[in-house]
Formats: sequence, C-alpha cells, structure tokens
Amino acid sequence: MLRDAHGAGAYAGLNALFLAQVGVTGAPAETVETSAVAAQWHDLGQRWEIDAQYFKPWPVCRWAQPALTAMTELLAEHPQIRGEAIERIRVETFHESMRLQGHTPANADEAQYALAFPLAALVARGQVGPLEVTGAAIQADDILAVSRRIEIVEAEDLSARFPREILSRVSVLLKDGQRFTSPTTAAKGDPQTAMSAGEFEAKFHLLAGVSLDADRREALVRTVAELPGSDDCRSLFEHIFRQEVCTVGAA
Repeated sequence: MLRDAHGAGAYAGLNALFLAQVGVTGAPAETVETSAVAAQWHDLGQRWEIDAQYFKPWPVCRWAQPALTAMTELLAEHPQIRGEAIERIRVETFHESMRLQGHTPANADEAQYALAFPLAALVARGQVGPLEVTGAAIQADDILAVSRRIEIVEAEDLSARFPREILSRVSVLLKDGQRFTSPTTAAKGDPQTAMSAGEFEAKFHLLAGVSLDADRREALVRTVAELPGSDDCRSLFEHIFRQEVCTVGAA
C-alpha cells in the first residue's frame, strides 16, 4: 500500500518493533523530559491519539465520505429513492471533493478515488463495499446509469470551512418530480460522528466477506471482543494467520 506514505510508515514502525525486541528502546529525549514541551506528552496513557482519528465507513476517498453519509441518511428517510427512479442528483461540496468527479472510472483506483461513482453505487445497490468499486462493477450498467445523472459542484461556504471540516450537501430529484435535500452533512466516522461498535462490525463483515466465510468472521469478532480480558493476542493471531487472507478494495 503506497498511498499517503503508508509504506514509509509501515517501514518505520517495523524497524521500531525490531529494535525494541533486541533491547534498543531509544535515547533520552527533551521532547519527553523537559517542561517546555509538556503539552505534547503530559497526557500519555490517558488520551489516545487513535480516538482523535477518523474511520471511513466506505472503502473510497476520504473526501467522498460526507456525500455518502448524506445520501445514506436520505435513503433511510425516503425509500422511494431508487436507481431507476433518479432524474438528477446534485452534490454541493468543498473544492477538493468537487475535483474528485469520477463519473465513469476506467479501473478500481479511479472508482475508489471518485465521488460520483461510489455515490451512484450506494443508490443503485444500497451499499459500497469492495465488490462495488472493483472488477465487473466498474462497468456495471445499473451504477453507471445513476452516475451519469450526478452533478458535483463547489459550494463556497463549504470550501471556506475546509480543512477544519469536510462537509457536503446532496439533493435528489426523482423522475416523478419529488425532491429531497440533505442538510449540510459531516462525514460519518469522525470523532464527532463516531461509528458505533455495531457499525464497525458491519464494515468488517462487508469487507472481509469477500475472502472469509461467516464462521471465520464470527470467530474473529468474538476473539476481538475477548481481548480486554486476555493477557496476550495469541488467540487473535491464530485466527488471523490460519489461512492466507486476500485483500480486496481500498483501505
């Protein structure tokens, strides 16, 4: 995985692990010993940085997530929104998100770094998982028919709030004249809009279901739930490495 410096981060992390295994744990450092920078470390062991990160519900670009969140809410409120009923979808979003476009991707990378295509997949198929942004789905008529009806425009008020906030608004016009508009919507999965444990589990089943059967997935879910009461992660590793796992779709 070479995007967003994942490769360099993994390399640095593994080197730190190997050094720690042989007893090299680092030299004294002012960054954790002087009061001048205490604000950076005074809450070590109390505040966890991972709780301040976002988690993507869907395996597509971060900047597409607010529009997908808005559409998910519209679909839940208005079941009459279906692929064949769509006349037009208009997305108002910040500049960086507007530039994604991606109505007719040529491959999986383009589909996963698009806005129009995954939004259309959500409307056409009710979900966006690995099978909606890879393989045959890239040329699927039901998704492309909706994608071509999507207009994506920049909203100056939303661009002004980026990057502090990433926000979108979605409006849906049906062929029978009904129109539905979302409020200004933040991405699901941010610290302020955190995913629930049930939503994390549903995401796991959606993504892992491509390569793992239901029994294997349920065993992994149970093992993870038991980790707080365990002394080590041995049982989790046994489940993970029992067989090779294929990775499909975006992270």
